[in-house]
Amino acid sequence: MKQTILVLMLTLLTSCGATMGPKIDQTAATEPVLLMVDLQRDFLREDGAMPIQKDQIDRVIRTANAATDYARTNTIKIAWVTNAFSENDIIGNWVRDGAAVEGSKGAEIDVRVVRSKTELTFDKSQPDAFSSDAFDAYLRQVNAKQLYIMGVFADQCVLMTVKGARNRGYDVTVITDGLGAESDEDITDAIEEYKKVGATVMTLEEFQSIAEN
Repeated sequence: MKQTILVLMLTLLTSCGATMGPKIDQTAATEPVLLMVDLQRDFLREDGAMPIQKDQIDRVIRTANAATDYARTNTIKIAWVTNAFSENDIIGNWVRDGAAVEGSKGAEIDVRVVRSKTELTFDKSQPDAFSSDAFDAYLRQVNAKQLYIMGVFADQCVLMTVKGARNRGYDVTVITDGLGAESDEDITDAIEEYKKVGATVMTLEEFQSIAEN
């Protein structure tokens, strides 16, 4: 019964669509930004409240650390977005098994993922990262144009964020090695959805060569 309700609620969330917003100024926007989506304890630990598929966890963490290390070395800005659900969202928290409730241990970025204290983290309570006005404003402030995105869940928050970015005119590339979901099939389906809205995909190895191009 609970699993059926979860499917229905996730379907409702994704059917609401990504957020809309003003288009960026393509003549002023020049900067690449690496966006890390929801790399939190509840999603990246086997005993977390709502973990991704077990055999994806190590790959996602390794990719996150390699990608951020490359970005720092090549002065590519990094932004982190995390879920922070209200404890008053009784139904939602029940469906999510209490995952990523604001202020909880499970809502913290997983300790195996290396994040610099100088890098900004933006909270959200909806799938699309652009539902955070602060995040939206930050990208405009740094003149972001090209977004490199990875994280979890590939078919939910990552997908809605890709769509939100494309709605605003950003160039979007998803790092496929850094995607996690409930199943491998969910990742495969999500990649096709990214392409439908004009996003491109690349591997970690390809990302690690962009400064040479």
